[in-house]
Amino acid sequence: MIDRNKEVKIDGEVINEKGQILTLTNLEAEREHGNPPKPLISSGTAESLDAVLERLGFAGAKIVRIEPTGAEQLATWLTAIGPLLLLAGIIGTYIEMKTPGFGLPGIIGIVSFALYFLGGYIAGLSGLEWTVVFVLGLALFIVEIFVFPGTLIVGLIGAGLMLAALVMAMVDLYPGMPMIPAFGLVRESLFNVLLTTAAAIVIMILLSRYLLKTPFFNRLVAQGASGSRSSAQIVQKQSSMLGEVGVAISTLRPGGKAQFGAKLVDVISQGELIERGTKVRILDFSGGDAVVEPAEAAVEMP
Repeated sequence: MIDRNKEVKIDGEVINEKGQILTLTNLEAEREHGNPPKPLISSGTAESLDAVLERLGFAGAKIVRIEPTGAEQLATWLTAIGPLLLLAGIIGTYIEMKTPGFGLPGIIGIVSFALYFLGGYIAGLSGLEWTVVFVLGLALFIVEIFVFPGTLIVGLIGAGLMLAALVMAMVDLYPGMPMIPAFGLVRESLFNVLLTTAAAIVIMILLSRYLLKTPFFNRLVAQGASGSRSSAQIVQKQSSMLGEVGVAISTLRPGGKAQFGAKLVDVISQGELIERGTKVRILDFSGGDAVVEPAEAAVEMP
């Protein structure tokens, strides 16, 4: 019915010309052709389901209508907003990593990721194993940032595991299918994840340039630091570090980490790329990040 390269011809009558998609009304579908004559593709049209059952000889049969359960409706909604949940999870986690302590952004990130995987699990698209894979990947990524910055391999493995988990959580697999599905099965999910990740990267770049310098972000920092240190103490500590010279232990593109004595500090350049091992000087602070420049190019501070 949808092959334009075929002509449909019965008893010398052209039902559908080559190059056209077969389109029929109910009367055309019921019209009889051939010898002995028989309907083209339809045995008739009925006004209702009851009329169909009566024509088939099942009059009075009990009709059971299957309605989606509450869990199935929840799964439908969660899978529909999956990209938004993924976006909220990435942004929430990013902001949480930029603020001291643990606060609202971290909670939003965790809940968003949990709902993302929960939607796929309830819908029967994936099992809990992909949630475990994602947590393992996230743990490796955190180890790369805070324990072995600059090694790349640990972070790349972690990022790969997280990407695989996010994609497979929304891929419909059936028992007996190969463990590694064909690309056609994962294409849509992979496209959604990559598109959402790209949008998240753009948002994070904007946040690093604008949000981290706003009063709203300063309030987040103060709230995240409650119980461990006050906002005034943070400002005082940052002021005392101005002018300190350290070494970049990861390439700054423009963000990364640098070692100042015994302190490991999140740093950001003024836009330029600074190679790992370069001496850097702290010029200012943007939120929780130290703004640095190569020490060799820095002007001595009074």
